[in-house]
Amino acid sequence: MAVKTKSVKTVPIVVDVSRERLSLCTKSNLEPVVFAFTPEMISDLEVINKEVLRTKLQDFVVQNKIKPTPLVIILEESVCFEKTYPGPEQPPMEEVQKFIDTVPFSAVSSKLFRVGNGFKLVAINRDLYETLQQVFEKLQFPLMSVVPGFVLTTINAPPQFSGESCRVIYRKLDVVTESSFSGGGAEDESFSNKEEAWLEKHKIMVVILVLAVVAGCIAVAIMTLTRKKPRPRVINLGPVPTVMVEMIASPTPEAATYSAAQVQALSAQVLNGTAVHGMAASWEAKLRAWGIANITTGNGPATVGAAVTFSAKVPETFRKVMTDELKKTWSTVNATESASSGFDIVLVVGK
Repeated sequence: MAVKTKSVKTVPIVVDVSRERLSLCTKSNLEPVVFAFTPEMISDLEVINKEVLRTKLQDFVVQNKIKPTPLVIILEESVCFEKTYPGPEQPPMEEVQKFIDTVPFSAVSSKLFRVGNGFKLVAINRDLYETLQQVFEKLQFPLMSVVPGFVLTTINAPPQFSGESCRVIYRKLDVVTESSFSGGGAEDESFSNKEEAWLEKHKIMVVILVLAVVAGCIAVAIMTLTRKKPRPRVINLGPVPTVMVEMIASPTPEAATYSAAQVQALSAQVLNGTAVHGMAASWEAKLRAWGIANITTGNGPATVGAAVTFSAKVPETFRKVMTDELKKTWSTVNATESASSGFDIVLVVGK
């Protein structure tokens, strides 16, 4: 008589991610071990240096003798952007997209979850969790699911991640993993997946439209190249007056600019003056793109509009460039000069 063997299901590792650290627990060791993020790894939910993160995390795994096992990643509410929609009907796509557009990251993943008598939209910085996923997969830890932190309240897990939280998660693991960003059925389907499904259904029409656009561009190009160019009409205006020559040769004060070395020597502090996490990240990235490397971020006083304080080291032309850029987002921009802040630029972004 053949003996039936019972398949053994691999028990995953639970990884909890907050803004400041990563906590990890296993079924055999429920008390979490903590890996703290440093500013050179992750700052304001933005990944700063993937290689440093990978090296430090690998050392952490080796020191704690953690064996490669599938992962369930819990993203705490502090790293998520959420909005609740009451009622039995899903919110309009336009309204959902309007909220997603306010999330201050270039790569955003979002999903609509059914919660009680309504829906909860959760958006996350895709670069953050994909980087963590890549680091763990290089260490041979496959990803099982990525779960938003609000799910823990639905299973009555303590809000502060702890050994008790791990105990509840393992007891209700099936419920937790059902609410993953990577799955959940048609009712919880992510909007990005819906777009892919629409493209698959209408791919023939999309191909025809693309070919029509390409054909139109080619036709316009041919018409432009074959059109006879009119012969230029030469008008002799006589000698240029001396006063006009002097105006052209003498640069106006507005034409003066600043050097890259002047900007690179500056220090900056970007403060978030709103209750929305991550608002300072986009401006930190913009300042770095302009050449400023010495930047710190943090939370500031509640602010309406934007407030920026310059030291005397900041060139006038750079002040104007930065102030004009701020005015593209905020109608109210308060620019002042002070030498007491300790930074050459202090920017507080508000509502």
